[in-house]
Amino acid sequence: MAGRMEKVDELIAQQLGQIIVSEVELPKGSIVTITNVKTSPDLKHAKVSLSILPDDNKREVMSLLINNAYEFQKILNEKVTLRSVPKLRFQIDDSGQKAAELEALLDNLQ
Repeated sequence: MAGRMEKVDELIAQQLGQIIVSEVELPKGSIVTITNVKTSPDLKHAKVSLSILPDDNKREVMSLLINNAYEFQKILNEKVTLRSVPKLRFQIDDSGQKAAELEALLDNLQ
C-alpha cells in the first residue's frame, strides 16, 4: 500500500505545482518549489513542504498560498481522481538552507 500513497503524493505535488504556477501571482523574483508532499493514509490531509526563494519573500508567499488553499483544493478536485482531495497544509522546507549552513561550518573547520 505504500506504493499507492507515494503515487498519490507524487500526483498531488505535480498537479499542485502546475496550479501554483498558473493561478498564483507570486512577488517578483520569487521561486516556489514543492519539495515533498505527505498525504495521510485516510486522504484527509496533505502536508506540502515548500522551498521559497528569496528568504525575504517567504512570509508573503506563504500567506498567498495559505489564503488560496481552498481554491487549490477545488482545482485539484477537478484535475485528479481521488475519493476526496486532502486538505492542504503548507510548511516551509528549510533543509536546503540547513545543509548549506552545515557545509559552510564544515568548510570553516578545514
